[in-house]
Amino acid sequence: MWNETFSQINLELRNLHRLIDTYRPLLDKVKNQEPDNIEIAAFSSMLHSFYSGFENVFKRIAKDIDHAFEKSDSWHMDLLDSMVSSTKNRPAIISLDTKRKLQFYLSFRHVFRSIYSYDLKWSKMKELAINSEAILLLLEFELNTFIHSFENK
Repeated sequence: MWNETFSQINLELRNLHRLIDTYRPLLDKVKNQEPDNIEIAAFSSMLHSFYSGFENVFKRIAKDIDHAFEKSDSWHMDLLDSMVSSTKNRPAIISLDTKRKLQFYLSFRHVFRSIYSYDLKWSKMKELAINSEAILLLLEFELNTFIHSFENK
């Protein structure tokens, strides 16, 4: 069972790297100039997919390892919160600092789903977009540390 779970986590990580690679030309471009409205809409889609990828990993862990995934009105935040704490079946997945960083992506994802793309503001997205690859590498390190903790048992 663990192998299937860890295989799915690694698949999500590969998909997240592919997402960043797909948007790399646009990420490089916005280091020197402001994006237009179409590019902002593209970034909003990327950021939505970016957080959704991590949420897929966290749901997999909650279902397969914790056996404790329930949807409620606050399940998105509850799921993220649960990844900071150890359970009887596993150690903590992410650090508190990483959780704080991911909360901004989760918040943006909620905004993205509830407003029109032409209302999005680059000033609210810029840091999330530019830091996305660094966040991916941080999460990948923490997830790999988690996976290796099972291999050493």
